[in-house]
Amino acid sequence: MTLADQRDRDRIERSLGETLFIEAGAGTGKTYQLVRRIVNLISGGEVQANEIAAITFTEKAAAELYDRILEELDQQREDAADPARRELFAAATEQLDHAAIETLHAFAGRILRLHPIEAGLPPGFRIVDESEASLKFDRRWEDALDDILENESLAEPLLAAFDRGLELDRLKELTRALHADWDRAESDAASLQAPDLSVAIAEVVAPVREVVSLRFECADHEDKLYQNLERIDRVLQHVQELADSDPSGVELRSFLADADFKVGPGRGGRAKPWGGAERVKEIKDLLKELAGIPDLVVAAAFESVLAPIHNALRDVVVAYADERRRAGELEFQDLLVRASRLLESNQAVASDIRQRFKRLLIDEFQDNDPLQTRIVDAITQGEQGRAFFVGDPKQSIYRFRRADIQQFNQVKREQEDGLTRLTQNFRSAPGVTDFVNAVFKPLMLDGGADQAAWEDLNPDRPPLEDGGRAVTVVGDEYEAQVDDVRVLEADALVRMIADMTTSRWQIYDKAEDCYRDARFADTAVLVPTRTGLKHVLPALEERDIPYRLESRSMVYDTREVRDLLNLLHALDDPTDQIALVAALRSAAFACADDDLYRWRRARGRWDYRRPVPQSIPEDDPVADSMRWLNRTAARRWEMSVSELVGCAIRERRLMELAVVERQPRERWARYRFLLDQARAFCDDGGSTLSDFLAWAEHQAAADTRVIESVVPEEDHDAVRIMTIHAAKGLEFPIVVFAGLNTQPRSDPPSLLWSETGRPEIRLGGNLETPGFARLRAREEKLQEDEYVRRNYVAATRARDHLIVSLYRKAGQKCDARLITEALQRSDAPCRRLGHDQIPDPPRIEPSADALIETDTPANRDRWIAEREEAIRRLTALPRESATGVARLADSEPTRLDHRPNHEPDDELPPWRRGRAGTAIGRATHAVLQVIDLSDADPGQIESVANAQAAAESLSGPAARRVAQLAARATRSAVVAEAVAAGRYWRELYAAVEIDGVLLDGFIDLLYELPNGNLVVVDYKTDALQSGESVAAAVERYRLQAASYALILEESLGRTVERCVLLLLEPNQEQEIAELPQAISDVRSILSGANR
Repeated sequence: MTLADQRDRDRIERSLGETLFIEAGAGTGKTYQLVRRIVNLISGGEVQANEIAAITFTEKAAAELYDRILEELDQQREDAADPARRELFAAATEQLDHAAIETLHAFAGRILRLHPIEAGLPPGFRIVDESEASLKFDRRWEDALDDILENESLAEPLLAAFDRGLELDRLKELTRALHADWDRAESDAASLQAPDLSVAIAEVVAPVREVVSLRFECADHEDKLYQNLERIDRVLQHVQELADSDPSGVELRSFLADADFKVGPGRGGRAKPWGGAERVKEIKDLLKELAGIPDLVVAAAFESVLAPIHNALRDVVVAYADERRRAGELEFQDLLVRASRLLESNQAVASDIRQRFKRLLIDEFQDNDPLQTRIVDAITQGEQGRAFFVGDPKQSIYRFRRADIQQFNQVKREQEDGLTRLTQNFRSAPGVTDFVNAVFKPLMLDGGADQAAWEDLNPDRPPLEDGGRAVTVVGDEYEAQVDDVRVLEADALVRMIADMTTSRWQIYDKAEDCYRDARFADTAVLVPTRTGLKHVLPALEERDIPYRLESRSMVYDTREVRDLLNLLHALDDPTDQIALVAALRSAAFACADDDLYRWRRARGRWDYRRPVPQSIPEDDPVADSMRWLNRTAARRWEMSVSELVGCAIRERRLMELAVVERQPRERWARYRFLLDQARAFCDDGGSTLSDFLAWAEHQAAADTRVIESVVPEEDHDAVRIMTIHAAKGLEFPIVVFAGLNTQPRSDPPSLLWSETGRPEIRLGGNLETPGFARLRAREEKLQEDEYVRRNYVAATRARDHLIVSLYRKAGQKCDARLITEALQRSDAPCRRLGHDQIPDPPRIEPSADALIETDTPANRDRWIAEREEAIRRLTALPRESATGVARLADSEPTRLDHRPNHEPDDELPPWRRGRAGTAIGRATHAVLQVIDLSDADPGQIESVANAQAAAESLSGPAARRVAQLAARATRSAVVAEAVAAGRYWRELYAAVEIDGVLLDGFIDLLYELPNGNLVVVDYKTDALQSGESVAAAVERYRLQAASYALILEESLGRTVERCVLLLLEPNQEQEIAELPQAISDVRSILSGANR
């Protein structure tokens, strides 16, 4: 069947000399098309691989793109019949390591490293990551604040602002905003100059004076509307007089502080004196429209106060940017600014980069900084075919990172001749795409010119096999508090998730190319912000439904992390009584409320430095906790922050205590996460506990802005929970879209930029510049538009089933209400379920009866004795490894080694146990042992491969080869089957006694089939021997694989159905034929060798 957009796809692959601008809808295979274009550019001789720059939004996307290009080049080389073509693709594979397949920031850094002197940078400059940058900014702000407060020229403006309610935190907030936009702040237009106050006030009040002049139409001066207009006019006259007489604005600000200055229709206004009721209504409507004028008068009066404060903060961030340049410590934004300025100002540099990179391909164009366009333009100089843009404006959700949909639309207009659209969706079932089209098309069209243009998604997949509805909508409007509504929502969603498994919802398994029963791991709960999870997580735990949090900001909001941070706060500040009591009540100390009450009744103080009251016994839990806190606080100066966090986790037995909780694995992961964060903090130069706690609070407050995912436990069948931003670029069989009852943020930003580059600022209350209100209104409109796009992103992550929760408080302005209204005016296909209609599967409670009956002291003593006897007997046996069985078969009969054997490879470091062979092989096995097989993240593969390669003293091409081999394994059908099976184990040591011989080995990958049988997978990383066929290599490994099968069948009493050799160098999977016979052969060899 021909695709609806086939002509556009052909254009992407074949029109290699054109500059194309691709609008690619969700799930339309844009990455595949990008790979095809790159490979065709290389294949057609247009460019060499190292002359390509492919710019992505994330490091993960860059690693995935690199891997897919490499895989396609390998495939082309294998398929090519012409030796010259094979050589071309082989060379391209080697050259690909030098291609710029990376994020925009990495590409900018590459440009600067090539020309540091021209950019005014030290040649050895380094890139400061976000966490270190945050710490450095805080330190710089502390110094700057001292200078600002001591600046005599700022004394009067600051006093006036403080008198109006200014807080120091507001100054820091504005400085941070200017710091993020320092390139804009550096321009002359960003310097605020207070205008003539008299002129400014006259301009502000002119519309009101025009309306109040209409009072002369009234025939009755006693009329209330007339009197209201007269009152407003008197105030306006006095305001103007003060502005005229005192240009500094001091008197005007003093008057406004006490005056009750309002503009409004007031009450009364009879029709007759005004010539009719219609005229009264017209005047009152005009007054309503001008109700914001008093705020603008205040803003004009305070502009002379705010301008010097802003300019001082502006000077701070501009100076700080130059300090970073001279020190050679660049933040991410510095890279873009410095690179774009270098290319635009130095034609020789631009020419050099243009010669190095003859093709620029930009992915996720809708989410990048406008500086990217300047970099691309400076390199390509508008030459046809040099640039290639891919993006989807409907998925533009990073305005807080300066992504600008208007910039996207502008470049789209400029590249109109190359506009190409991908609309054929390969991801989602038709029911999902039909729902998305019906709901989001009118919502986006309502956004007008500022919103993304709409293109329907055309489904390629057939309808669901069971014929059911792909989309289920739950929830309604309730006359209740928001928290009560969220409790209802959590109950509904948990019941729906439980029903997915008990009712055996069907999902399409791409790896197996068939439908199967849904598991918990097939489900992702997506939320706009973590607020929506407050009640969902406890409800999941109450139902014993496993889950894992995969967004970093969510982890900071969990009870375990909050409790541990409270403990650290108490250690950092002995006077923080709230943190101390919270820590005492946590699992770390387990002090009950009656313990705390008894302590307080005994006149105990909430300060661990104070002595324990005499009436409190020695073994009192509060007293014991206070002593530990006092000892640890005294020792804290001897430890780094990461050591202190580790000490708290270890000495308070937090990992052990998690065992008795629901979801212990998740709790372990959260403790490890915070410990890793403390290590990263120390690595970034952080030293004090106070700084770490402030940094952690900043990370937690980042909410959806923190998009990095926490590495999950990949063999854990658990519901995945993340923010929509973290889910971007991913897809899931089942998506539960929740948290839509969260109200939009109402707190305005501290800084907005006008079209002319003038900043409008706000420092709280009515402390804002005159143009801020207008820009804020536009900002709110743009933010609402982005919320629509964000919700579109969430809905389009679903492959088979989408569940949308519309639980909300009556009358509440929220996304749930917006989608409800869209549903009411569309025919979106979905199943609607009221709260009482949602299935409520029976809870499956784990039975503890068997454990209770067998867990007795006598049984435990018997088990220990049996274990010791088994160890004594087995260590006395001769030992042979699975890899050694083949050598036994090929050699003369010899007597086995009868020396005692102990724990396998116990003298080796952990990453070397069970691994022989080449350094590349050992490193590849190590990577495959620890990476997430279920989500084969190329970025993670590369990071782990680099670490393991370093452990084996590998570098350069050898290290990259490790990553390539590991990536091949993750893409294999057998590994995909293992992941889909749900129960699998890696680097599993297994041993069993066979006819008086201890046979043992490490199994690379073992998984369980739905029928209960087992499959053994053995990775082979070495290349075929010279002249050796694949069949001969399989025969060489036949007995080793059969030995693993024999160990498992004898020790577990389970059937090993298959043994698969994953030959990574020729990239083939080969199954051991006639496995039962091979197992029998191993048994015979061992029996003969032990005679």
